[in-house]
Formats: sequence, structure tokens, C-alpha cells
Amino acid sequence: MRVRKELLALVAATACWGSSVVTIKIASRGLTPWAVTAIELTTTLIILAGVVIIGRVKLNKPSWGLAFAGFLEPTLAYILINSGMARTSGTHASLVIGLQSLLVVIMAAVFHKHIPTRRVMLGLGLALVGLIAVTTTKGSGTPTFVGDALVFLGVLCAAAYILVAHGVAEKYDSVELTFYQFLFGSLALVPFISLSVYNSHQSIIAGATALEIGAAITTGIFGSALGFLLYNRALQDVSPTLAGASLTLIPVFGVIFSSLFLGESLTLGIIFGGLLVVTGVAISTT
Repeated sequence: MRVRKELLALVAATACWGSSVVTIKIASRGLTPWAVTAIELTTTLIILAGVVIIGRVKLNKPSWGLAFAGFLEPTLAYILINSGMARTSGTHASLVIGLQSLLVVIMAAVFHKHIPTRRVMLGLGLALVGLIAVTTTKGSGTPTFVGDALVFLGVLCAAAYILVAHGVAEKYDSVELTFYQFLFGSLALVPFISLSVYNSHQSIIAGATALEIGAAITTGIFGSALGFLLYNRALQDVSPTLAGASLTLIPVFGVIFSSLFLGESLTLGIIFGGLLVVTGVAISTT
């Protein structure tokens, strides 16, 4: 029963992250990637602080490993992914983000000095072919190679976060872990936001509509706070492989939400490439 609850938590977390593809795209219409990230992290931190206070969660002394995990994600991962999503389609971004679970498996093999199995290599090959098919297909939503590349770099940082966080997850409560993650991530972002405001001589939300600001706030609520609370809770009781494999669902939710709420069409190239990416990831992580 416990395992079933953790699996449901992982699925719910991936649905939250899949929905953020839509909200970030909407927010990016009038906000810079820095502004979207700042609003998202601020919203998340406020929610998590409330959860800590209301739940009377005891905060232990954080470790350097936890601080490094927070720097990887949200700081680096969010900036890169948000910058990329402003330059590509929600469908493309969803499928590139779907590579995260495969990257977790590969990085775990490298850092633990394990030679990847033929199964992993086969899955990697299929996923790469699918990624090429997706990134070279021009569907709706004005996708670009630069946008896809930035999203990929962000996903790489997010995959590294999973490995680092798994190493420290057992030492902290899931709420405590998530709070510290976003506290350190937000603190690391302050100098960059300050420099952006100084250079532009205007507020980070200047010219943005209420809908765009609301979308950034919604991303913080679901895509960050709720998603990570669920995921970090499950992370304490499941293996890194299973935690990584669950991320295969992100492109599924992302593509569906992009089609429903952004009106993005699905071309044969995107469908074919997406199936290869999901199949490759599934083969490598099961």
C-alpha cells in the first residue's frame, strides 16, 4: 500500500510539472525568463514557509550538499528551462524534458562507475533519434534549436539534482528538504535578478499583464511547490531508478496540455519522435 501511495505521488508530481509547460509559455509572453523564475521561486518559497510554520516542521542544520542541490535546481535548471521555453514550443519543450529520466540513469552509471548495459544503450539510441526528429520538425508554437538546447541544458541540471538530492534525502523530512532546496535556490538567484533590474532600470514585471503574472504564480504553486513536495516525499522511499523512470510521464502530460491549452498541433514528426523518446526512456529505466 505504501509503495502504491508513493507511485501516485510520483505521477501527480509529473502532472504538475507537465502543466508548468503551459503556464511558463503564457508567462513568457510578457515576462523575461529572469522575471518568470523570480516570481515562480518567490511564490514557491512563500508556500513552503507557510507549510513549515503551520506544520511546525523542525528545521535541522542544512548541509553543503543540500545547498548545492538547490543551486542545481531550481536556480540553474529553472533559468535555462524558462529561457529555452521562451524560444521554443510547449510540445518540443515537453519532449526534451522527457529525457531527464534517461539522463539520471546515464549520470548514475557514470558517477558510480557502472558500464551502461545494452538495454540502456539501446534506449539512449532511440531517445536520441527521437530527439533529433522532434527538434528538426517545425510544428506550431515557433520552436527553435536554441530554445530546445537551453531546455536540454536545464534538464541536465535537473537530472544532476536528483542524484545529489537522493544522497541527502534520508537526512531530512520531505517538507524540510523542499524548503531548503528552494531557499538556497532563491538566494542564489538574488544577485542575477538584482543585476537584471539594475541594467534595465525597471521592475521585472513592467509591461506584463495580470494573466502573465498569474501564470508565473501558478507555475510556482503547482510546477514547483506542490510538484516537489510530492516528489521529494516519494524520493525518500523509492529508488533513484524508479524516481527517474517516473519522469517519463512529463512529456506525456506536457504534450497533452500544450495541445489542449496552447492550441499546438501535433505533426507526424513530433508524434514519431515523441514515441521514440518515451520508448527509449522506458526501455532504459525499467
